[in-house]
Amino acid sequence: MQGHGFESALDRIRQRFVATLPAQRAALAGPLSARGAALAQARQEAIEAAHRISGTAETLGFADLGDAARSCELTLCETPPGAKKARPAEIDALRNVIVSADIVLHDFG
Repeated sequence: MQGHGFESALDRIRQRFVATLPAQRAALAGPLSARGAALAQARQEAIEAAHRISGTAETLGFADLGDAARSCELTLCETPPGAKKARPAEIDALRNVIVSADIVLHDFG
């Protein structure tokens, strides 16, 4: 009976996490269209979203999403200040997390 209670609690936590993904996904998409001064703010919001996802996803059993988010966070943090547009590596990293989030949303949302 305790195992069932644990699984039930874990399922609720997973559902709460999945419910946050649309907002996190929106933050991750920001740097894809932002330019100039708006890019710095959009990049910071994407870093924070990637950090929140990477800190939780793997623990909850979403390993691919967690790995993609961690890689994205590191890639975004490597960008020199003052960049006027997203670099190709950033675009790829952001898209990888967005696709991984979409898969989780499709499968668990």
